Amino acid sequence: MPPGEALRADRTFAAEMAQMFDRIAPQYDLLNRLNSLGLDRRWRSTLVRKVVRRRPHHLLDMATGTGDVAIALARSAPEAEVIGMDLSEEMMAIGRTKVTTAGLSDRVTLRRGDALGIDLPDASVDVVTCAFGVRNFASIIDGYREFARVLRPGGMVAVLELTEPSRGLMR
Repeated sequence: MPPGEALRADRTFAAEMAQMFDRIAPQYDLLNRLNSLGLDRRWRSTLVRKVVRRRPHHLLDMATGTGDVAIALARSAPEAEVIGMDLSEEMMAIGRTKVTTAGLSDRVTLRRGDALGIDLPDASVDVVTCAFGVRNFASIIDGYREFARVLRPGGMVAVLELTEPSRGLMR
């Protein structure tokens, strides 16, 4: 087990993450811009470009947050259906407003879900994306196992993540 995973092993970790993200939901997008020095938008665009080259039809955006990646995927792959899952209802409430404003409610669905128990059938998606969420999984290894379970053979996992700085201003 990697360092830190034992501390996250009990199921209360997911509830604590949901509560934390519910609290910061109104400021989340701004915090992402600040923490990445504004580079998060470019990184998301790069992720989306690489994903849509595969011409996927069924995508899962895990830890979707306020839905930025799910929306970008739907815009860039007009034939695709995108499911965004997150622990935080407040984050997804903001995301649902963005989805509606973007006119994508027919192809983007946001629903509550935990990366350690994804409520989708085996081999049901072409691509799993996760932007800035893996570090918040109770078990990163189990999260990746779930990605593999729901992924179709030959599918793609695309993860965008910041490291956890241990020193300096970014800590």
